Amino acid sequence: MVCHLPLQSELGEARVHLELAEEFRRAGHAVQKFDALDAFGRWPPTLLDRFRRGRFAARARAFITANPDAFDVIDAHLGDVPFSREQLGFRGLLVARSVGLHGFHLPYLRAAARARTGKTARSLGSVSLAKWKRLNQLVRPYYGPSAADHQASFRVSDLIVVPNHDELGYVAQVVTAGKCVVLPFGLSRERQAALESSARGLASRQSSQQVVFIGSWEERKGCGDWPAIVARVKGRVPGARFLFLGAGQNPRTVLHDLGLPPVDWIRIVPHFRSPELPGLLADSAVGAFPSYAETFGFGVLEKLAAGIPTVAYDVPGPREMLHCFSQRLLVPAGDVQSLSAEIVRLLTLDPTIYAGLARESVMISHRFAWPEIARKTLEVYMQHMPMAADGNQQGAI
Repeated sequence: MVCHLPLQSELGEARVHLELAEEFRRAGHAVQKFDALDAFGRWPPTLLDRFRRGRFAARARAFITANPDAFDVIDAHLGDVPFSREQLGFRGLLVARSVGLHGFHLPYLRAAARARTGKTARSLGSVSLAKWKRLNQLVRPYYGPSAADHQASFRVSDLIVVPNHDELGYVAQVVTAGKCVVLPFGLSRERQAALESSARGLASRQSSQQVVFIGSWEERKGCGDWPAIVARVKGRVPGARFLFLGAGQNPRTVLHDLGLPPVDWIRIVPHFRSPELPGLLADSAVGAFPSYAETFGFGVLEKLAAGIPTVAYDVPGPREMLHCFSQRLLVPAGDVQSLSAEIVRLLTLDPTIYAGLARESVMISHRFAWPEIARKTLEVYMQHMPMAADGNQQGAI
């Protein structure tokens, strides 16, 4: 498993490689990783590293060429190994895994920036800060893959794995048919069980009228839409409360963006440890996810696993899960009025209907389980394994 970030559960992109590797080990396979810590020996990297793009790919190449026969499969973050098997001296399967295609998501990111303009009154200083944050996001892949690395990975990889069907359509325009497959993200059985345990006591939870959002407080995640969402929902359901988990910002910053003073019906948790999430979700009735660009949307999946019906913008990632429901839980991106109306509808559902929708949420989350995804991944590996000179497949998975 190759990833230009540290393989740590707190980092969303790295989490995919980490949890999939754990399922492979449980199935009896040997998994080794090469990540940022292996390449640089430190995290975060130095300021100088930020402007040395390509360094990670070069170090990953050096590691692989020094150990060409140690692995049957190299499953790398897209762009992290932009070299052919011949260049690497590697005879096994070379996989490029998308944990977010930058070019594909650019239109959604621009939509988020446009939506923010005019929705939140900001001072000149805060506008300048927002511009700096956007610039920083552009240089942030400092040691990781560039656009050229992404394109090279498309060409040289034996297999490209994407997490949703929207990305499949995008990649299919530039790669050989059958070379790209959809394998979604998931939850471990233990994680699923822990979250599902918080789904008990549905009646009391619905009466809490608490709306929960899991995600960082940024434009891409819809922070500019929340002032209108809060105002509309609170106007229709005076007892509504709001919980923002993992905002990554000081609560004062979030409240300033919402245009509100400290109030007892808004709780902001900037950071939390992964095992704490089931307890934090226990009193929430409805999930909201006004994100404009997602690779998959772990925040949606975890709320569903906890039995929390969730409404979201109809964008790649969330739609992979929410289109499965018997009720409409997707609204057009940026349509704050429709999103707010759906939140109000869910908060005021008949308790029997709400309980059924909560159970449906849990059942749909079961479709995205790492053990099953890992099993399918191994099957796909074998289907795409390169053929050796004698006609037999390389590797022994």
